[in-house]
Amino acid sequence: MRVVGFVPDLIDQSRITNVVPDAAFVSSPGAMAAEAQGADFALLDLSREGAVECIASIPCRRIVGFANHTAKEAMKQATAAGAVAMARSDFFIRLEELLLGNPA
Repeated sequence: MRVVGFVPDLIDQSRITNVVPDAAFVSSPGAMAAEAQGADFALLDLSREGAVECIASIPCRRIVGFANHTAKEAMKQATAAGAVAMARSDFFIRLEELLLGNPA
């Protein structure tokens, strides 16, 4: 399985690589279009500038974004753009289930 993410926070990256050790991360939302080509999952920190706007250009099977539970507008926009948008806490609680199909 191939996972690519725009998740700048190193602690968040480590939580993802605990589930998918070979997950790759990009340093800008603009890099997602090229790097996520053919990926199974694209992961986005929707609280970061440019993350919501890049969703339409990401060519992969499933796009999942997360943000603070109060960022309702960002999650609404991400959903409208084609991503599965989740509250940050739900995303990390369900991370293994989302990526591997295994309930946590």
